[in-house]
Amino acid sequence: MIELKNVSKIYKNGNECTKAADEINLVINEGEFIAIMGSSGSGKSTLLNIIGCMDEITSGEYFLNNIPIHGKKMQKLHKIRRENISFVFQNFALMNHYSVYENVEIPLIAQNIKKKERKRIIEEKLKLLGIDELKGKLPTQISGGQQQRCAIARALAADNNIILADEPTGALDKRTGLEIMDILISINRTQKKTVIIVTHDEKIAEKADRIIRIEDGRIYRK
Repeated sequence: MIELKNVSKIYKNGNECTKAADEINLVINEGEFIAIMGSSGSGKSTLLNIIGCMDEITSGEYFLNNIPIHGKKMQKLHKIRRENISFVFQNFALMNHYSVYENVEIPLIAQNIKKKERKRIIEEKLKLLGIDELKGKLPTQISGGQQQRCAIARALAADNNIILADEPTGALDKRTGLEIMDILISINRTQKKTVIIVTHDEKIAEKADRIIRIEDGRIYRK
């Protein structure tokens, strides 16, 4: 479970301060599929970064599976993130000089998983995402939709319980974007993983169990 209590995040640039998250209270239960929506600069990506332990909070409390996250420094946050959270990005964030297979292998190497087991996991995830025949190709040799499937396979390879996706369909055409959403929904339903996406697309957001709307760093309800 994810729980934020009066969480604020202030970015400082010299003497200038920007409150990107303003006393946010939020509970996300294990296994939920959540969409976060808001206009540009609303604080939705900041919220995702806080949940994903990419940012230290300025004030408030954050609990992940009842473990307090607030007050922990970046080195500790990195460990928590590695053990609990996987990311999918709008621009795919693949290594262009690595093959599809090698991109999916990255988190497994970080976890010190043996080569034989890595091979089993990678082939399983590539087959699940329907791109097993592309394993030897570079990201630049495949389509945007295939690159995003590779990014999702990489996220699944780490076998973390939480998947955070920042505009996962933003760089894709509408049909491919809906296909990617169907994949994320299937992962949520069949593997019981908590999936949280940031999107500006109402049609995409409507596929989630719940929509969280944020403006000026605050969650609001219609």
